[in-house]
Amino acid sequence: MNQFISKLLIPYNSPIFEISTTILATAIVIFFTLILIPIQQCANNYSPSLLKYFRRDHDTISCFLLLSVSMLFNVCMLFIHTLKIDALFSSILLILSLLSIFLMFFKLTKIMSPVYYLLPEIKKDCISTIEYGLKKKNDMTLQQKRNQVSEQLKQVLLVNEKIDPKTDKWEIPHNISEKVHEKMAPLKSMAIKLMKTSDYEIFNSTIYTIRDISISYLQIRQDYKTFYDHYLFFLAETFKDLIKNAEKYNDLNS
Repeated sequence: MNQFISKLLIPYNSPIFEISTTILATAIVIFFTLILIPIQQCANNYSPSLLKYFRRDHDTISCFLLLSVSMLFNVCMLFIHTLKIDALFSSILLILSLLSIFLMFFKLTKIMSPVYYLLPEIKKDCISTIEYGLKKKNDMTLQQKRNQVSEQLKQVLLVNEKIDPKTDKWEIPHNISEKVHEKMAPLKSMAIKLMKTSDYEIFNSTIYTIRDISISYLQIRQDYKTFYDHYLFFLAETFKDLIKNAEKYNDLNS
């Protein structure tokens, strides 16, 4: 074992660092070329606000970091005395970098289609916002709910009436509805633009995404016994605008 380690620590001059630097520079160019294709498609065809989903994609970030670290390591090795272990490490980084680029080709086929990437990301983002916001509201108002139920029970004893505590009107925070509506706004923009292109598959998926988010919202908010909900007004306005645009395009085509 010691003999193996000592072999790795001997000075080692090899052209592998120059070769790896050249290959990695080409790989970085290929990476940006690949990732710019769906980004430009999204910005031009749908909405620039959707670019945030590409910016925080974990696979893309990981690939970029791996390529950057590999490139930086090999460039540094060009200016210092290297050991055999440095060449081994450079080879491992190069193999991993090429593998990540290969996997990005498969990732690109998914990113290129809004049905398989963009719409599920928007749906996940909206539902996470709903779950976090309403759960936080529940946690914050738990003591308030107990106090209100206690007051109602006192009133029952005083006036000899039966009051169902479950009919309490717990108000949903307006900022939660506004946040969800803000995240869903690009879906309306997508649907309106898709009416022009007659891409019915993506259009249907967009409408189903709005439906799934709304169903999740109504399921999560069921503990809030309130009749006034900003989200429902936002949802009604969304479908009202979609119907208006559909009628307009139908008149133009007829």
